[in-house]
Amino acid sequence: MAKIGIREILRKDPIWLCATCYACTEICPQGVKVTDVLRLIKNLAAEEGVFPDFYQTLTTNILQVGWANTISAFTLRKRGVKGLPPLPKTKLDDIKTLAEASGLTTITK
Repeated sequence: MAKIGIREILRKDPIWLCATCYACTEICPQGVKVTDVLRLIKNLAAEEGVFPDFYQTLTTNILQVGWANTISAFTLRKRGVKGLPPLPKTKLDDIKTLAEASGLTTITK
């Protein structure tokens, strides 16, 4: 679909299932760089604002708290009880600078 220019592929869920492990690229008998193609397609989709909802959640969390997942107060207390060190402080200003420089803030809702 990508090769013949069908842009509908940008809205298909399977493009987001690629784990970017390059296993398919390594074994492709025709030398197709499948992972690279999928990454380009994902980038095109993101530029058009098309990506799974969970990506939006991850992005929002990273921009707001610096972590992909929100860490509850319970989890933080449990770390202390187990004798684990506190999590490092996130430099949100640095994250926002990187997000703006990379264009991430322009594709998030």
